Amino acid sequence: MAIKKIEGVESVNVSLNEGKARIQFKPGNMVRWNTIIESVKNKGFTPKEAQVTAITALELKDGKARATIIGSNETFQPADQIKPARRALIQGVIAAPSDKKRLPIITITKVIEEKQP
Repeated sequence: MAIKKIEGVESVNVSLNEGKARIQFKPGNMVRWNTIIESVKNKGFTPKEAQVTAITALELKDGKARATIIGSNETFQPADQIKPARRALIQGVIAAPSDKKRLPIITITKVIEEKQP
């Protein structure tokens, strides 16, 4: 229930049998991926991948693809090539945390809506 105390979290449903938590965020939240990861670790659990739906800016910067969550400004490294979009509602999977020095990897599974630059 520590996750529920994070500002911007609307609700949390945890299934210990499945080893999963479903987190619903409030509109306009600024919750960052690292905040969730640290909360899970602090409770003695190992964070895994996360399925997300988010509004992002998709861009190529210095020849590298970036997906930046609008609101929290948190940046992820897309696993595949992306088409730049000023604003895109995407579904994807953020890989389980690994090296803190590298951007977290997101596999975009679906672009639901996009607005071009």
